[in-house]
Amino acid sequence: MYSIVLGHLGQPSINRIVFTYHLPIFYLISGYFFKDQGESYGKFIKYKGRRLLIPYYFTCLILCIIAIFASWRGGDLHQRLLKQVLASLYGAGDRYEQPFKIYSIGAIWFLWATFWGELFLKMALKIKSKLRIVFIFVLFGLSVTTYKIIWLPLSIQAGMCALLFMYVGHLLREYHDEISMVKTVDQAFFVVMAFFMWIYMIKNFKAFWLVHCEIGNGIVDIIGSLCGCSILYLLSKGIDQKIPFVSHFFSFFGRYSLLFLCIHIIELTFFPYAKVYPAFVHATGMTTVSLLAFKIMIKMILITLCVVITCRIPLIRKVYGYKK
Repeated sequence: MYSIVLGHLGQPSINRIVFTYHLPIFYLISGYFFKDQGESYGKFIKYKGRRLLIPYYFTCLILCIIAIFASWRGGDLHQRLLKQVLASLYGAGDRYEQPFKIYSIGAIWFLWATFWGELFLKMALKIKSKLRIVFIFVLFGLSVTTYKIIWLPLSIQAGMCALLFMYVGHLLREYHDEISMVKTVDQAFFVVMAFFMWIYMIKNFKAFWLVHCEIGNGIVDIIGSLCGCSILYLLSKGIDQKIPFVSHFFSFFGRYSLLFLCIHIIELTFFPYAKVYPAFVHATGMTTVSLLAFKIMIKMILITLCVVITCRIPLIRKVYGYKK
């Protein structure tokens, strides 16, 4: 979640790193913990809708309410509200002008994409293994080709793209025991190779925008992204084992990552950074590097405090699906 915040700073030098893993690793985690209980599609959709889509629309409602009172953003009130409502209904993570104007809802497009990805994964697991691979790659291929023609509502194509990463996560869970039995020497070799593949992807970064299914360097980027996720998994595992207090801190925000994401899109959309930053630059004479560090600090503190406070509110806990 912190990487997603960093990716929204608009800094190419940061984006070429965090964009290689920040969404893929969420999809891998979703696939890893995905379980097909054999329930009907109707029950599955109801459950996933409760977990993902109710938080989506609740956050959209808050965005619309704030849009009514956000006079500091300028413009006509009616236009501000209409734009927010249309963005909420369409569920696109990016803005499009062709073949018609589509407004972006921002980072919470991820919730609709995850919903579709898990629904497609349930479908895939019902298919025989050989045809399953074909099904997954056909959907993935459609996602990375059709976005150039038209962007479908509710981030359906992003869900098709997510399916590939979710299935890899599912395979990691399925073959967990076999992977854990690999010799230490072979594991070390894999780690070294994965690290260099990830660095290669970062160095040759072209475009890896899962928000609209653009894979700049094709299969090389997919492999590089999976390698980067593997390195970060091992790093996280090491932190969990060796530095417990850091692990507890990250675990808290992992637990409330859905709330973190929704708060982030609210602050990103409406917090008056355009007025705050220039005032601090004028008052302190900050350099470009200092200003960037200040931006990161302000964002992280603001979102963190909001998560700590709102996660204790009963209504918020209920809407976002957190148990007592």
